Formats: sequence, structure tokens, C-alpha cells
Amino acid sequence: MASWSCTEAALPANSLPGPPTATSCWPAPPVPVKAMNRSNRLLRRPGMSALEVFASPTVEPPRRLLVRVAQRGSLLVFLAILLGFAISAPNFLSVGNISNVFAQSAMLGILALGLTCVVIGGGSNVVSGGLDLSLAANLGLCAAVYSSLNNAGFEAWQAIALTLGCGLVVGAFNGLAVVLLRLPPLLATLASMNLIAGLELVLTQNTVLATDSALLDSLASGVWLGVPALASVLLSVAAGLWLLIQHSAFGLRLYA
Repeated sequence: MASWSCTEAALPANSLPGPPTATSCWPAPPVPVKAMNRSNRLLRRPGMSALEVFASPTVEPPRRLLVRVAQRGSLLVFLAILLGFAISAPNFLSVGNISNVFAQSAMLGILALGLTCVVIGGGSNVVSGGLDLSLAANLGLCAAVYSSLNNAGFEAWQAIALTLGCGLVVGAFNGLAVVLLRLPPLLATLASMNLIAGLELVLTQNTVLATDSALLDSLASGVWLGVPALASVLLSVAAGLWLLIQHSAFGLRLYA
């Protein structure tokens, strides 16, 4: 839509009856794109981030291309690394090796998937956004709880339920600290990380708790449908989380 500029001018005293002034309007000259890019005041709407501003169609194509590359930089780096390994090791992309990689990274992958929800819901700001520094400490505490319960003679389902409950309590503690006490997630999870690490030391007496069960043996060395069990668990969790985020009301609220 074109903008117009208008001015009012006084009429002579002997003019026809009517208002003492006359209004003249003409189209205003367009604002140069470069000037808009420098200030960003005309491009930015409420709620828009800097990347969204520079990625808008009114921004110069070279800068918009750089922004798109920056947004997908991690994917490009991953593909470059994958290509490098594929060239240097011919069997790297084989089904057996890919399954082995998934199995070895299952634990960290599941933790990363959980943290993805935190980042999506809270934003990527390091101080005030979605961040959980207590993730690794929570993992160690839950492992210690499961080992202790398993060695104490609890049934497998009881040990699993209590271990999951331990993780939920830690997550609820972090959530209450952020929502009710209004602490920055960085500080809240940093404090809980040290607290959880201390609880783990008390529970394990600063020693390694060795344990064994049929469930652990099945996960460590089992094969489900030709795929290592840990890799199957990782892929199942990833697929379930994708469906939850992309095709549910929870996912819509998470992005909102």
C-alpha cells in the first residue's frame, strides 16, 4: 500500500466561501531498502527476532542467504562430518556400523531429546531461556537409585518405577524453582546440579555400585528386529517425541 503526504495551505481572503485552508496530497517517496535494513525499525514487528528480520524478503539477498546458512549451520556441519567419515572409511555407512553408532549414543541421545523440549519451550537464551544444567547429575542419581534398589532385591518394575519417580522429582524441583521462585533457569539448575551430585555421593558412598539384571542384559546385548536394543529404544523415543511435538496440543503449546 502506497503512503501519502499531505499539507494544508491558507487560502486568499477573497476566495470562494468555504474552509480557510486547502489540503494537498501526493504520494510519498518509497523508503530505500538499505535504510530500512540499517534501522530495522520498519522491518521489525513485535515479537520478531533479529534472524527473522534479516531473513524477511525485503532484506538484500546476500544477507538473507547468510542468515539461512547460519540457521542450518549445525546440519551442514553434521553432513560434512558424515561425508568425511564416509570417504575415509568405506564401511562407515553400513547398516551394522550405523546401528552400532546409534546404540553407543542412545543414552546421550535420549537426554538430548528431553532437553530439546526444554529449549523449544523456554527459548534458546542462555540466561533466561530453556536450559537444564542438572541433566547429567540427574542421570547419575537415577542410575545410583536403580543400582541400589536392584541390589536390595526390589523387583525390576519397582526399581524402574522408583527410578523414574526420582527423575520426575528432580524435574519438578527445577520447574518450581523457575516458575514459583522466578529464578533464572541457569541459576536454578546450577544449584540443583550441585545438590543432586551431593545426593549421589551420599547414596553411593563415593564408590561404584555394580549391579546386574535381566533387563540390563537385554538392553546391552539384545537385538530387536535386527537392530540393537539400545538403538531401537533411541529411535522409538525420537519417533514418539516427534509425534508428540508436531501432532498434539502439547506441541502447539510448547511452540507458543
